[in-house]
Amino acid sequence: MSRRPLTHFEKTIIEQLLTESFPGRNEIKNQIEGCLTQKTDDNDNYGSIYLFPVNKTAIDIRTRVPVEGLINDTDGTPINVLLHVDKGLISELEIVKLDGTPIKKRFNPEKIRVVVN
Repeated sequence: MSRRPLTHFEKTIIEQLLTESFPGRNEIKNQIEGCLTQKTDDNDNYGSIYLFPVNKTAIDIRTRVPVEGLINDTDGTPINVLLHVDKGLISELEIVKLDGTPIKKRFNPEKIRVVVN
């Protein structure tokens, strides 16, 4: 599977997750610039992607998911959006509808409620 740049939708999701302050946020912003991506190999993929930052300056973060977001689908079911960091580098943007059903309508990333972990 080939790598590609982030789409506008994907980048907007990550930017929304970075609206709250937390340790490592600025370094994550730097890693997003020029970041490449590819679809994950999960069977229940809702748009989750692997992240491959060009900027390899490691972040000193002790948690794998420093920030996440929640938004409801049109049927009211929560969709969880998680930004993963592995060994100091952003590694995945995970999107999961919590009941396992397909997402009914593309959500507005700017409406995501951000939770700092």
